Amino acid sequence: MTPRFTKQRSDHCCFPTAVANTFKWAGIPFSYRKNRDGLKKLMDCDADGAYSEPAELGFRCLNSAFGEPLKITRLRNPTLKQMEEHLRKGGVVLLGTQYSPTEAHAHLVESIARNTFRVINGINTWNSNKKTIRYLPRSKMKKLLRMRPSTGWFVEKRVHYSL
Repeated sequence: MTPRFTKQRSDHCCFPTAVANTFKWAGIPFSYRKNRDGLKKLMDCDADGAYSEPAELGFRCLNSAFGEPLKITRLRNPTLKQMEEHLRKGGVVLLGTQYSPTEAHAHLVESIARNTFRVINGINTWNSNKKTIRYLPRSKMKKLLRMRPSTGWFVEKRVHYSL
């Protein structure tokens, strides 16, 4: 069942929104609305947005608070091939891209089908209209990944075994 993803409501809270949607993707009950202020504080998100290092620390702290349900691997400047392989194995990629010297954005790349990526929280990088879910052709994703620097947090659900 596809979760109901959170829509980004302002231009400066993309990383907290993408993190909340990552937990929703994993089936973890997380209300962005109820936790917005704490999440933004945890990730050091202000009127200028969030920077990747404190935001990542907040992401990992939140994961720890939930009992480490997610395996998070950080890759600098990930390739299209790395992303496609990870998505086809059932993971997601929280992708941070810098598309101008002063502007960056965090996207949750949820899946790929027929060379089209399903992107949650895709805003302002290829179209100024705010939508929760966008479908991006492979050519546009390739262009997005050429923007440097970029960081990909490759996320997968951990398998918990009980005896």
